[in-house]
This record gives sequence, structure tokens and C-alpha cells, in this order.
Amino acid sequence: MKERFGKGASLWLIKSEGKLAGFAWTLRGGTMEPYFLPLGKDDPYIFDGFMLPQYRGRGFMPLWLNYALHELGAECSGRAFIEAAEWNWASLSTLKKTPFRRLGMARKLTIYGRTVVFW
Repeated sequence: MKERFGKGASLWLIKSEGKLAGFAWTLRGGTMEPYFLPLGKDDPYIFDGFMLPQYRGRGFMPLWLNYALHELGAECSGRAFIEAAEWNWASLSTLKKTPFRRLGMARKLTIYGRTVVFW
């Protein structure tokens, strides 16, 4: 958390009836790790969203994503980015319920300490 806040990331808490249901992070103008998303200085990046098991399947994450896009759009003039692993069917299903659209598909490798990305 210290590293994330140190880079300027924001932690969003998702609540249901006053109880923590999940969370997600946003960062403006970059990613936590240097890799395949070349962001502009005002582009928000949404990452590491998590819903507690008892709140999954209730539509909280797409609801939050749409809310976050509205809020981020009010303060940022850039394009919002998010990523999902190709095996993460829950995340891919969630993204279909939001304005996000697939930009591309990438494979990332680390060779001798250097990151190589294939689009």
C-alpha cells in the first residue's frame, strides 16, 4: 500500500449497507509496473479490483466501474484504461457491462530483468 500511495494511487472502497464489499485502485498517468500501457499524463488506470466472496455476482463491480468512470471523467481529461487476464471470465463479463472496450491483447515476458511485451 505504501508503494501505491507513494506513486499517487487512490484506493476506492466499495460498500454495501455500510459494510466493505470490495475495493479497487486507480492511478493517473501511469501503471504500477512499467509495461504495455503507454498512458498520457491525464489517463486514469484502474487496477486490482476485488470483491469479497459474499458480494460477488450481485453487480457491484460494474456499478462501481461506471460510477468511477463518471467521477474520473470529471477530474481527468484523458482516456481510462483497465486490464483483465484472458482467463479471468468474471472480470471480462464485468467489463461487458461498462463502456470499456478491448484495445488489444498482450503477452508479457521478463528476460534478464527486462520486460518484453508482444501485442
